[in-house]
Amino acid sequence: MKRKILYTALAGAFALSGLAVTQPTAVHAGPQAVKPSPEVKHINPSFSDEQVKIMAKSSGRSEAAQRAHLEKQASQNNNLYDLKKDGYSYDGAFFDKDNKLVVQAPQGSKAEKAAKKKGLKVRHVKNGESKLNSIVESLNKELKNGDDVASVAPDIRKDRVVITVTEKNANSSLVKKAKKFGSAVEFTQGKRNEIHASAAGGDKISMESGGYCSAGFPATTRDGQKAMVWAGHCVENQQSFYANGSLFATHGDTAFTSYDGQPDYDIGYVVLAQGSDLSTDVNTYGSNAGISDSSRGDWKAPVGTDLCRTGATSGVTCGQVTGYNASVTYSDEYGQSVAQVSGLGTSTVCTAAGDSGGAYTSGGYAVGMTSGGPAAQRCGFNGGYVDGQSYFQPVTDALNYYGLTFG
Repeated sequence: MKRKILYTALAGAFALSGLAVTQPTAVHAGPQAVKPSPEVKHINPSFSDEQVKIMAKSSGRSEAAQRAHLEKQASQNNNLYDLKKDGYSYDGAFFDKDNKLVVQAPQGSKAEKAAKKKGLKVRHVKNGESKLNSIVESLNKELKNGDDVASVAPDIRKDRVVITVTEKNANSSLVKKAKKFGSAVEFTQGKRNEIHASAAGGDKISMESGGYCSAGFPATTRDGQKAMVWAGHCVENQQSFYANGSLFATHGDTAFTSYDGQPDYDIGYVVLAQGSDLSTDVNTYGSNAGISDSSRGDWKAPVGTDLCRTGATSGVTCGQVTGYNASVTYSDEYGQSVAQVSGLGTSTVCTAAGDSGGAYTSGGYAVGMTSGGPAAQRCGFNGGYVDGQSYFQPVTDALNYYGLTFG
C-alpha cells in the first residue's frame, strides 16, 4: 500500500548543529549554476471561494471585487506571456498598487508600443532588473561571516538594490562597495534572519538525527526516480527521512552547507523510497481556507502576485511576492553567521520557526518553498494575511538547478 503524504501536512524542523550523518554520493546528473528564471508562463489559476473570502477580508474588497482582482492579474500575466512569445523583451515586470502589470522597456521601442496595445503599463527606468541583478551579483562577492548585513535584494518597484543592515554603523567591505553604486542602492535597518526551523509540533518528515522539516513539492529526476524538491538546509547532512515511522526518502543532494563561509543556495532534493508517494494536495490545518494545491505545475509568479503558504507552526499565512534574487545572511541564536544564501524570492508572507520547507502556492501553482525570515517573527496560527516577511526558494530555479521535472 502506498503512503500518500500531503506535502504541507509535514512539520518543519532543522538543527543547525548536531546533524552529523555522512553525506552519500549524489544521484543527479550534475547541477547548473542558479540564475533567476526569466520565463513567463501562461496560467489558468483557480482560487476556492474560501480563499477568496479570506483575501477579501484582509484587503477590504468585496468577494466579487477580490475575485475580479485575481482574474485581472492572471489576464495581464498571460498578455505578457503572449508578448514574450512574439519576441518582445522587457527588463522586469510587476503589479502596481492599482493592480496594473507594469513592464519596463526603452522609450519609443517596439516592445513599449506592443505592450501598450495589450493594455499593459510601461515604465522607463534608470537601472532595470538586469542591472539590479548585476549589482547584487557583484555585492555577493563581498558577503562575509560577521558582516552586519542581513540581506541584499533587488527591489524592482523602487528600481534599486535594497541592503538591510543590522547595525546603524555597519562598515563592512560590502557596504563600502555598495556606496560606489550611488542612487542604485538603498540602505535600510532591520533584524538578523534565521532559517525557520524547529524540533517540535505537528506532522513531520523526520530525520535520523531527530529533527524534521515541512515537505516540499513532488518532482522527477532525470533518470525517472520519484523525488521531492526541497529547501536545501533540510537535506544537509541527512541520509534517511521518515514519515509516520516508515522510510519515506533518502538523500539526493543539497547546495546548502552551514558554517562554511561560502555562498550557498537553499536548494535540495530527496529521492522517495519504494512505495512512498507525494501528493500535490495541500493541508489547510483546519483553517477552511481552501487554498489551492500545486496540481497545475510550477510557476514564477510576477512581483505583486498574491499567494499563500502552509506550515506546521503558522498554518496558513498569505501575502504577496515582493521580489526575486535576494541574497540573505542567516544567523544562529548567538548571532553567528550560519550561511550566505543567494537566489531567494521575497514575500510579505509571515513564517516562523518550524515552517522550513513549507510550500508557497498560488492559483493551483507551486511557487516556492520556505527558506527563512526575520528572527523572532510572530505569525499566530492560520492568520491568513498577517503582516510579515519571508524568503523562499523559487521552485522553478530549484528544478532547473538539478534538472528535475515537476510532479
